[in-house]
Amino acid sequence: MSESTETPSQEPIKKPREWYDVLGVAYDYWSEKAREAWERIFGESRAKRGELRKEIEKERVKYVEKDGFRFKLWEGGEDPKKLEEYVAGHPERVEVKRFNEKTEGVVTAARMVDQFMKDGYGQDEKLWMKHYILSESSCESDHDYGALGRPIRNESSRYFGTRALGRYQVMPKNWVAWSKEIFDGKVVAPTPQAQEYVAFVRFKSMYDRSKEAIARGRPFEKYRKDVFYSMACVWYSGHYSEVNIRKLDWNIVLASSGEIDSYAQGVLNEMGFAETAGTDYIKWGGSRAKEYLKKLRKR
Repeated sequence: MSESTETPSQEPIKKPREWYDVLGVAYDYWSEKAREAWERIFGESRAKRGELRKEIEKERVKYVEKDGFRFKLWEGGEDPKKLEEYVAGHPERVEVKRFNEKTEGVVTAARMVDQFMKDGYGQDEKLWMKHYILSESSCESDHDYGALGRPIRNESSRYFGTRALGRYQVMPKNWVAWSKEIFDGKVVAPTPQAQEYVAFVRFKSMYDRSKEAIARGRPFEKYRKDVFYSMACVWYSGHYSEVNIRKLDWNIVLASSGEIDSYAQGVLNEMGFAETAGTDYIKWGGSRAKEYLKKLRKR
């Protein structure tokens, strides 16, 4: 028997990998996984931060800050109906106990007296100013931020068809105009805090101008009744405006309207004055009244 000449096939011998080759493959694999995880986690984080920045920017546009307060900008235009609907959504009443009204996160106008009337005002002035503010609030709405007045039916009135808003019963047109004066052309939403701030700014300005026209060097107790009577007349008439002050006669506040006079007397009675609140200085037709009105028209 002849011997076979075939030789068995020889497979190439695999060279064992060195340890560093194995580590290199593992490194490549896990570094790729780590990179993907990094991009997924921190990529999402970057996106979220970008979205957050956009949201902050939007919020910055929607709000305006003044004197340490933050007010929401009004986005409903100048439509009085939208303002009325917004205020009706704030049916919050204030529990009044002396001058420390209990409100949730709201600094009231009476409290702002101590905050913004520090210099140039006596303690009696500030005390009576607080009395006046709370009396106005009581007479207007019984301290209700969500109060809406009766619709104005007088077709000749510039407020025809609209209703007074909130705790201090500001007419919608006045709210828009006063907001623009106070907030550099911007209109704020009539939130409870905005109602307090806008009212206080108007009250303080009314007080300063009334005092300048009426005081004539007399001590405060001699003219305080006249000042607050005039302020109540002006507030009820609704025509007070810094922009139009030179043309304004304060709607002839010297008791030219029985309705205005009755309202002002009611505010003074709420403050604790006697029923006959008017003095010779503010009675219609007297020489002092004419002088007072003349001063107002020059302003």
